[in-house]
Parts: sequence; C-alpha cells; structure tokens
Amino acid sequence: MFSLLLDTCTDFGFVAIAKDHEMLRRIDFPFGFNNSKFLLPALEEIKNQINFDELSFIAVGNGPGSYTGIRVGVMAAKTLSYSTGVPLIGICSLEEYVPKHFGKYAAMIDAKIGGAYLLLGNYDANGISYLSQPKLCSIEELSKSLVGSTTIVSPDYENIKSKLVEINPGLDVNWEKAKPSAEQMLAVAIKKFAAKQYTADGSLEINYLRKTQAEIERETSPKGQRKCEH
Repeated sequence: MFSLLLDTCTDFGFVAIAKDHEMLRRIDFPFGFNNSKFLLPALEEIKNQINFDELSFIAVGNGPGSYTGIRVGVMAAKTLSYSTGVPLIGICSLEEYVPKHFGKYAAMIDAKIGGAYLLLGNYDANGISYLSQPKLCSIEELSKSLVGSTTIVSPDYENIKSKLVEINPGLDVNWEKAKPSAEQMLAVAIKKFAAKQYTADGSLEINYLRKTQAEIERETSPKGQRKCEH
C-alpha cells in the first residue's frame, strides 16, 4: 500500500511518500509561507518514484493554520485525487505535532490576534490519543485549558508563550518547537482509511476553525446585517 502525504498549513511544509507504515521519502520545503512555490516541484520529484495511480490514498493537512497555506495544499491534493480517482483523506494539522516524551500535552499553532489553535493529547506506550477536539482559544481560554498538560508542542510557540507567561507567570510546562510529524500523519491516515473515512470524488472540507476576514467584514457590514435580519 503506497500513500502520499502533504501539508502546507504552517511554515513547515512537506510532501512525503510511504509504503504501508514505512516512510520512504520526505521532502521538506524551505521555512516560510512560500509553500506554493515548492509544492508542485516536490510532487514532480515524488512522481518520478511512483505513479500516482498506484496510490492507495492521498492524505493532506486541512487545517487549522495559514488560510493561504491550507488552500494551497488542499487544492493540490483535491486535484490529484479527482484526476486519479485515489481516495482523499483530510488530517487535522494539529494531530501532526507529537512531543518527545510521554505525558499529557497540548499541540498548538499560533492564530495571531485570534489566540491559538489547540488540541489536547496524551502520549504513552500505546501511542497518541486525543483528549479534545481541535479548537480556537483566546489566550485566557488557553491558559485554563492547559491544566494537566506537561508539554506544549508547536511549530511557532514564541508569540503564544510570551502572552501566556504574561497572564500566567506560574505556568509550568515544557515548550517544544517541532515540525509536523509525517509518521503520525501516516498513522492517523491509515486508521481513517481502514474506517473508510475518505472521499472518492476529490471533495474535502477545510478546518479553518475561524471565519476569514472577508466573512467577518460581510457579516458586520450594514448590507450583511440586513441580510441576517431577513
């Protein structure tokens, strides 16, 4: 069973190819939100190793994260799935962040002025289990949600850390900066594939977890408010 994995939700974009549970190759993009520039060349490299028609499934990070970054990866994955007929699986990008040591942890992505995207989990000898649904939290909500967590793992925690420490100076957690784990993404995708949690027509929902600025402006504009009243 061959599978293709890709994620462009954060600064750490990548494409990977796997056989069964084994990662065969991973191509990491240069750090920064330029994933669109490197995604197609990386897919061409992967295509030189395996015909996409041989894939059992395509797994893509479908958010949360950068609006533009999410769309870049999802659109590429949807196009490949539709053109080849290969099943498509969406993976929450927060599920791809794994701590180095056992214990309860919080996977987190900076949502800028919106606070942070959060997923609580537990890592033990049996692997990863998730203790919450992914959600968007304000800094105040985030501080309360972290009770019991020993580690925060994130691709971009610096801004969040400074805000959290300001309102909760006694916060006692380990901070780990990490790239998304292709291995964990593969493990989640294999479970979803076995449970038939995929689409076969190239469709996929995106986990933005918050409204776009354009949506907010439409709803708060006088015209948008009049539409809501009716």
